[in-house]
Amino acid sequence: SRIITSTSYSMTPPLAGIPRIIGNIPQSSSSSIILPTTVSSTMTISPIHDRSFYICKELLMTERTYRKDLEVIAENFRRELMIVINQQQQDLFMDEEYNFENETLIHLSDVLFIHLIPIYKFHIYFLRQLEQRMAIWETRSIPGNEFINIDKVIPQIGDLIMNLIEILPRYELYIENYDCLLTELEYVLKHNRRFDMIYKEFESEKFCYLSLMSFLIKPLQRLLHYEYLLEKLLIYYKNHNYENEYQDCYGVFIKIQDLIENFTESLTIILNRQKLMELQRDLIGVENLSNQYDRHFIREGCLQKLSRKGYQQRMFFLFSDVLLYCARSSSPVLKFKLHGELPLKTMTVEDTDERIQIPNSITIYAGNRSLIVAASSEIEKNKWLYDLKSAIANVKINIDDYKNQYAATIKSNTSSENLEHSIVGTLDEDDSNQIDRSSFQHRANTTMHVCWHRNLSVSINDHRQAIKNQLSGYLLRKFKNSNGWQKLWVIFTNFCLFFYKTYQDDFPLASLPLLGYRSSLPSETDGVNKDFVFKLQFKNHVYFFRAESQYAFDRWMEVVSSATTTTSSQLI
Repeated sequence: SRIITSTSYSMTPPLAGIPRIIGNIPQSSSSSIILPTTVSSTMTISPIHDRSFYICKELLMTERTYRKDLEVIAENFRRELMIVINQQQQDLFMDEEYNFENETLIHLSDVLFIHLIPIYKFHIYFLRQLEQRMAIWETRSIPGNEFINIDKVIPQIGDLIMNLIEILPRYELYIENYDCLLTELEYVLKHNRRFDMIYKEFESEKFCYLSLMSFLIKPLQRLLHYEYLLEKLLIYYKNHNYENEYQDCYGVFIKIQDLIENFTESLTIILNRQKLMELQRDLIGVENLSNQYDRHFIREGCLQKLSRKGYQQRMFFLFSDVLLYCARSSSPVLKFKLHGELPLKTMTVEDTDERIQIPNSITIYAGNRSLIVAASSEIEKNKWLYDLKSAIANVKINIDDYKNQYAATIKSNTSSENLEHSIVGTLDEDDSNQIDRSSFQHRANTTMHVCWHRNLSVSINDHRQAIKNQLSGYLLRKFKNSNGWQKLWVIFTNFCLFFYKTYQDDFPLASLPLLGYRSSLPSETDGVNKDFVFKLQFKNHVYFFRAESQYAFDRWMEVVSSATTTTSSQLI
């Protein structure tokens, strides 16, 4: 059998001269030390903690989320694949097609899990040790521990960070083979109907709060976050003369930085390919969208298209060689159907606000066709104009390279003009209609659908920025109709906030896509007189969240602003 068996993963033994616990806590003859029942058992931390504590606490909080994200693929998805593979291996009467499907599943599981499983097992133990360290460190904020001599409580974390060195080779192999993984995944999705069904059903599970591909890229994101946090720690240790801690963390930081530098250029290629593959699955009437390796995604968003019947809401997708526009499908799984495609090599665009007296309008000329579209704001119009003009100019500069690149993306031979009058959502959409609409939570949070509902757009540059901004931890959310606050575990990723009761929960209670929201401090009229509170607002939807410390507040404002400022002219 080629099934990957479960194995244990042990940590590196303690390095000579470096203790495994954080200093020595003296025992008192009159009382005992009170340990916290859970890390962050209280929302307000004693000011006795320094900046390094909060940086390490962010490391812990995000490590918990990372471990859960890895579990989605390494445990849940792997289990589903193994069940199918084992069932087919036991079937003695498999026909040739069935046997081929089974072989493709076995090969995909080998490519996917050979490096991901060791990474997952390492982080189970790494998280366990990190929780132990932080629990001891946090004892200083628990009432009853005032007798502890703080100077003797030495907060060492560097030796634990050094354990990351042993797993970095696996990360390197995972990244090197990532393009191969995407190729294999795309092939199996296209040629293995059984896997395609498994894929759809898995993404409908509540714990799969993101697309499956979003989980696959998490190891790359984690390295970027490690680099960010270690840089903050190094600055602190250098300024406060923590030489041993500085040296331990610096060695890991350099290795992670070298690894990131090696895949920085390929990261853009990876993000582009993943985006093309996801759009291929979400757009009805489109084929070979992701087969063109020279095709680059540039921007997606909602525009109003002027027609004989008036304005029609359409989703536009700009690539390096073609502009597609689609309408919302009647499918319960939130897809869009292709209505037209315009190659860039024959295209010109102009700002027509004043000439035709339509606010925020753009006229698009392509061959013997012309379209008038209107954006929701001047900012959105300018984004589209800039990207369209840049893409068109790039095509014309590299005309020899592009002349064989563009291939028809509509499945039928019907022209774009005829498709314009087709009935949306009448195509056979396989078995997807049998899946409950409510189960596709992650689809409702994708940038495509958020842009559709909020008349916005998102570029590849926004996606590149988003991969660097993620955070998790506890926040207090203010009740709308009272002065009470609710404590929630919150994850920020993919332009969206996800809310849980605790970090142990397997699926979110709710989510809040932030594209289009404005983040700010509460005003006097809001009547929120608490520290560390930030405000999120979109039209008449207003939310207040309270962080546990100044550091946490600054970090939440930083990552939230990365999503809110991409679509808002008012900066904080």
